Amino acid sequence: MIGSDFKIMPIPSRLRNRLRRQKKSKVTNPKSEAMNTNIKNPFKSKTIWGAILVVVGLLGNLIGVDVPKAELVGVIDTLGNNWETLIQIGGSVLAVYGRFKAKRQLSF
Repeated sequence: MIGSDFKIMPIPSRLRNRLRRQKKSKVTNPKSEAMNTNIKNPFKSKTIWGAILVVVGLLGNLIGVDVPKAELVGVIDTLGNNWETLIQIGGSVLAVYGRFKAKRQLSF
C-alpha cells in the first residue's frame, strides 16, 4: 500500500526556528499601515489652514494687494488697513490651536 510506505519528514530545525521567529515578530503589511486611523488628510487640519492664512497675509503684503479703502467706512476701514496683519494673527492662532487640539498624525 502506498499509505503505509509514506512517512512525513520532520521540518529541519533552522527552518522551524525561522518560522517561529516570524510568528513572534509582528510582520507589518504596508496596505494595513496605509489604513491607519490615526492619520488624516492635511487639509482637514486646523494647523495647515492656519499656516495657509499666514502665508496669504504675507504674500498680500509683499505683492502690494490693497483693499479699496474708498468703499470702507468706520470699522471696515480699520480692517481694510490691517487685513494682512489680522489674517496673520488669525492664522497663527488657528495653527497653534490646531496643533494643541490635534489627536491624529498628519500624512500626505
